Amino acid sequence: MPEKQVRQKAASLLAGNSLSDSDLRDKLSDLSRIWAFQGLTWFWAPQLYQRNKIVFRPFILQHFSTWRYTGGMTGFRSVPWKGDVAAALEPWLEAVDADDDIDLFQRLYNWKHQRRWTDKAIRARLVDRYNAAETTAQRQMILDKFRIWFAMDEATACELYQKDPAIAFEFLRNRIPNGGWMEEKRQMWDKLLDLAQANGDEKFASLIYRNRIPVKMWQEDLARACDSIADPGELNNWLKDHHPAGWGLKPGDGMRIALEKRGRDVFPWFMEHLTSIGRNLIFDGNYKKIKQLAEQRQWWDLWSALIRGIGTPKEFSAAVSEQLKLSSPDTARQRLGMLSGISREYNFPGFGVAAVPSLSDKTAVELYQAFPEQVQGPFKVNIQSSTWNRFPDLTTEFIKADDEKMIDFMAGRVATCISFYGPNKRRDEIEALADYYEKLKSDPVIFADRAASALAQIPAYTIYSYRNLIKENRLARLLFERSPTEFLAGKYALGELVEAQEIHVMALAYRVLGCDDPRAETSAAECIDILLGTLLRPLQRKTRLAAFSALLNAATSEENARRIVVKAREALDLPDKKYPKEQLVGLIGKLLHRWPELREPGEISVIYRAA
Repeated sequence: MPEKQVRQKAASLLAGNSLSDSDLRDKLSDLSRIWAFQGLTWFWAPQLYQRNKIVFRPFILQHFSTWRYTGGMTGFRSVPWKGDVAAALEPWLEAVDADDDIDLFQRLYNWKHQRRWTDKAIRARLVDRYNAAETTAQRQMILDKFRIWFAMDEATACELYQKDPAIAFEFLRNRIPNGGWMEEKRQMWDKLLDLAQANGDEKFASLIYRNRIPVKMWQEDLARACDSIADPGELNNWLKDHHPAGWGLKPGDGMRIALEKRGRDVFPWFMEHLTSIGRNLIFDGNYKKIKQLAEQRQWWDLWSALIRGIGTPKEFSAAVSEQLKLSSPDTARQRLGMLSGISREYNFPGFGVAAVPSLSDKTAVELYQAFPEQVQGPFKVNIQSSTWNRFPDLTTEFIKADDEKMIDFMAGRVATCISFYGPNKRRDEIEALADYYEKLKSDPVIFADRAASALAQIPAYTIYSYRNLIKENRLARLLFERSPTEFLAGKYALGELVEAQEIHVMALAYRVLGCDDPRAETSAAECIDILLGTLLRPLQRKTRLAAFSALLNAATSEENARRIVVKAREALDLPDKKYPKEQLVGLIGKLLHRWPELREPGEISVIYRAA
């Protein structure tokens, strides 16, 4: 529907007095399904706010937009604040401001000043209103309203802080520029720093210093602190409170100076800021100099942290190779233990990433031949198999040594390899491992447990195109498709598959547990606690249907059937529109047919006969 017609329909709804507020909201909700409706926020939102702001405010926030749709895939245009739009929005902005509605004020104020370099005007308006406020509560409300994006300057920050330091600190703590991308060159805000120090606000003073101090000036202050502060604890506290903050800095010179002057005294601070020395693809950031200093003074803990934390994979492999040439095996093991493992972690709410330096194939073979227990243990995580990092020689070594643990580990990595462009560069590894597992088929028990061990070690979210993987990767085809029922012969196979990380491996377990075989029924009953979770967790349709078959096999007793029926009835209430409810009802019907005593009163058949 064109925007003109949407506006006419919205105008007719707003002009009518016969509709109640709830009915009007329902009518507008139906109209909001049309894309053009959002772009008319300037037209309908002020009228709704004036009519009943309590009832219509959630609807306004939900459909608020500063963009209009003109048709096509790229038909989105910004709605400028001018003409009829400005005439409708200016009174609304004043009303929202008077009502202290922070969310709507921020949206409207940003809309008014979008596409304009008005930082200076916003700062002036903020200061005027802040100074005119009579109480702390009023000043706090002003700051809350102006928590929008604009560049802060020292004069404005001083005005805010002088008037009310307590609330100004919370507002300014994330607004002091640190000279990052598209910002001005770092220069100390001496006036604001003096105000914070005079007020005894060391926390704010430290924040100002870290964000505004030029790196060269910081190096001079650091050198004086290393010379004047004798206590190591006090020195580390000073260094942490004064370490420069911001992007694109190169504090490596200063960090090296602190190490040269005070040695291990500054290790706590240095280790905390190890990755900030400024090393990237272009600048070394004093990495080589600091590494050389650590080797000269035999700071092997710092040396290993540098190589693992900010060294390249090539430098990491070279460092491992150097340790293998040492005359003392005990010393080599000790230093290798320091090099192994992950380098650093990035943790977010509900999500975490670990950075791991990877060994080269040549170095991994040398390490395995010298210290096989290192590859089997601490360095196992450093064998990062990928399209660009291949281990054909290491795989051959594992097979020669008949190292079952490492063969299964490598198979779990190689079984996910696929080439989207050109021939698969890991075909040698794929073929060698596929031949190995083919030979194990002579003993069904051994094959089932070993294949399950390999599949269980596949990391989550590593299979992107299952169909192409099965088509191209012979090892994946053997483990996933050519041997499903053979997993029933294993002692521990199905338990490992059901508890695997990768969803395709779990789907394989459901397929095996749902097949028509007495062994599958016994195994499914043993795994019923895990299978019950498949009814309520998010799964793709094909995987869920396989889980339904496994649950049907798991109902080997009345108690098991009762548990499944209870969970299945809960799943019927799920709002997921893609959930296969018909198949779920079929599962419940089969269980009730097999176990009539589980039927509810309304599910018992009633037979009527003629009198």
